[in-house]
Order: sequence, then C-alpha cells, then structure tokens
Amino acid sequence: ITFQGDGRFMTEINKDGSDSKVKATVNIQYLVSKKELSGYAEAFINVADIIKGGGPNNKAGRVDFYFAPKEWYIYIGTPSSPINLKLMKLLSAKSYFMVGTVLPDFPPLPANLSKLTSKINFSNMRQENLTKNGGGFAFGASVLASTGEQRFLIFYGKFELGAGFDFMLKNFGDDARCEGHNGPLGINGWYAQGQAWAWVDAKVGIKVRVFRKKRSFTIISAGFAAVLGAQLPNPTYLAGAVEARYSVLGGLVRGKCH
Repeated sequence: ITFQGDGRFMTEINKDGSDSKVKATVNIQYLVSKKELSGYAEAFINVADIIKGGGPNNKAGRVDFYFAPKEWYIYIGTPSSPINLKLMKLLSAKSYFMVGTVLPDFPPLPANLSKLTSKINFSNMRQENLTKNGGGFAFGASVLASTGEQRFLIFYGKFELGAGFDFMLKNFGDDARCEGHNGPLGINGWYAQGQAWAWVDAKVGIKVRVFRKKRSFTIISAGFAAVLGAQLPNPTYLAGAVEARYSVLGGLVRGKCH
C-alpha cells in the first residue's frame, strides 16, 4: 500500500509550483507480507532568498521512519544529512534528532577542528561490533556565522564563528564490557557520550597598490577553538582542549597556545 503526495505553501493556488516558497514531498508505504511501515518526507524552502534550505535545490531536510516487528526508527535529519537552514548568506543552522532501535554512529568533530580531534578520542565507541546493534536516541545542533570578506575604503575584514554539540544515549547491551570491570558497560548497557565545540576566526587587513600591483597586507589575524567531550557513566571519561593563535602586522608579532 503506497501513498505519495506533494505540497505547496505560501503561494497562490493557481500559480505554478515553482513559485512556492515552501514545498514538500511525502512517500509512505506499507508492506503487508512483512508488516513493515516506512516512508520519508522532504521539505524545500526559499523565502525571498532570505531564508533558504541549505541542501541541493534549497532542500531544508528530510524525515525518515521505519517500523517493523523487530526494528524501528525515526530520523529527523542525521549527523551526515541534518536539517539545514540558511539566513541571508550569513548564518547557517543545522540540527538532527534520531530515536529507535537502529542509530548511525556518533559523529566526528567538524573538519576545521581536526587539530583537536586527537585530544578527544572517541574511536573506541565507533567499533563496528559495538555500534551495529543497539538503539536509543541522539540529537545535535550547530550554528555557523560568516561575514565573508567585507571592504571599507582600503580596509578589508572577515569574521567567522561556529558552535555546536552532539549527544547520544545508546544501549550497547550486556555484551559490551570494559576491561578490568565487572558487569556491563554504563547502566545495564546504557551509555551516554557527548561533545561540544566552538571556534572563532577573524582577520583585518588593507589592500593597496604597490608598484601598480594590488597587494593585500594582514594587520591582525586571530583564531580560537575549544572542544569538550564526555562519556559516562561507568566508566566516566572527560577530555577537553583549547587552542588560540594570533598574528599582528603580517607575523611581526605572533603567538599561539594549546
């Protein structure tokens, strides 16, 4: 049994669907012989180029669900394909929420925080024999803001910041154990892990002509990044790292800390 549909919102009824500010598609099916109910819905948003979906063709996100006698899940976005909205090309917000007996792996840190990844080591929780089974719930969100390069007279500047978090509570079962510890991992196999992160980058400089060639000179450049991770309880693991850097007058004065 199959149900399919398309929806158009914030537009006049008699106009072409391409004029819709918000569009949606729905696909639901029930397989009688296997007693499986599954489906998905997608939304596409473009409101006057001010609020837009961050995916292809202004796709804002996708919801997937699956119900069967032995497995079920609901994904409102995933870590690899989150709900994604952009505001005026300056702000991007992403989020996801997942619940069920099947969950994707805990997401890694953003690529621009790769230098700190080794300080927050969750590789032990990404082993296939642990993560391929067991359910629970997970959610996360992030925000990214960027001015792009802005100019005023001979000066130019750029400012970016990002922040986000991820959290997962998962049942790894009675077979997941910690070496040297009696009993299952966490509380009867239920174990939580989370991470939070933030970073800032800023640059200010001047653009001038030198010997008929336009040159850029950095006045000041600075950046900051911080990560905090946790796994708990039983055993409890906490780790954090912070790094900062600055450079003034093209590196005449510079420094960093970690």
